[in-house]
Amino acid sequence: MPPVATPSPDLRSRAGLTVVDGRSPSLSSHDVPAGLRMVRALDRAVLEAARRCALRPMELYALLLLRSEEPLETTRLAAQLAASQSQAKQIALRLCARGLAVRYGAYGRTELTAAGRELADAAASDLEDAVAGRMAAIDPALRVLGTATLADLTLPTSA
Repeated sequence: MPPVATPSPDLRSRAGLTVVDGRSPSLSSHDVPAGLRMVRALDRAVLEAARRCALRPMELYALLLLRSEEPLETTRLAAQLAASQSQAKQIALRLCARGLAVRYGAYGRTELTAAGRELADAAASDLEDAVAGRMAAIDPALRVLGTATLADLTLPTSA
């Protein structure tokens, strides 16, 4: 299919035109590889931060969720982790075995111990630094394109 010029969906430049080459028209003004590069950079930052804390990535995620919430029941923790209840329970039990969390009640309410909160605070700071470092390594123009692409892919479109 030959390229055609279409009005740009970019709200900052309504007069601009975008060349569409047959790929997804909804992403015609964005760079999917730039968005994927940002996702990969975020993923690597999480892996690095988890490794420095001697945690698995999902354990780090649970630790950060528990840091910012009241005690979570297993069902709510599972929903926020996008995991099954069984997986969420196993993650919580691993945190408990390390003395980072405690579980109680019939529904497995999990909350951080003082040691868990201390590690979560340090891990959050470490993760922020790791993300900033990885994002700084990506060209600013590609970050703008990647951000727009990720927004297109993840935010609902208005009808």
